[in-house]
Amino acid sequence: MPANDSLVAAGVVVSPADLAALPQAHKIASPKEFIFGGNATFTIRSRKTGQRFTFKVTQKVDDATRERRDLFFVGVLTGSDNVGSYTYLGTISQGHYRHGLKSSIGPGAPSAVAFKWFIENLSSPAVEVFHEGRCGRCGRKLTTPESIERGFGPECASLI
Repeated sequence: MPANDSLVAAGVVVSPADLAALPQAHKIASPKEFIFGGNATFTIRSRKTGQRFTFKVTQKVDDATRERRDLFFVGVLTGSDNVGSYTYLGTISQGHYRHGLKSSIGPGAPSAVAFKWFIENLSSPAVEVFHEGRCGRCGRKLTTPESIERGFGPECASLI
């Protein structure tokens, strides 16, 4: 049983010390730009409760033309595998989130409610947004301080 001040997320007990240890250098300066970059994995954390969720937002790319579409798929981390344990949550089109009918996670689940609120309040100071240290467009590891702060490498930043 976790201590009263711990949080249980994706079946893992997370202490306040673990929450505080999230790298400050990986805070996202412009969440909207990062999330709609095309290949974003990020964690949101409530400043009030400390509750956190990790999401993956990927942009639909046309198979034939390789053009990027205005359709983004949203997944939420639900297991311990930080690469493959994402469960489909819904879609974003024209900046609006729609909970997926085929999602195994209900629209009233805490992660779904949190994402819907977050996407409607992207500039709110009530949440902190962290990226995993990879470009929000191509997924390459970010190495320079400017790229880490931006959430995009120099080539991808010029395309956004």
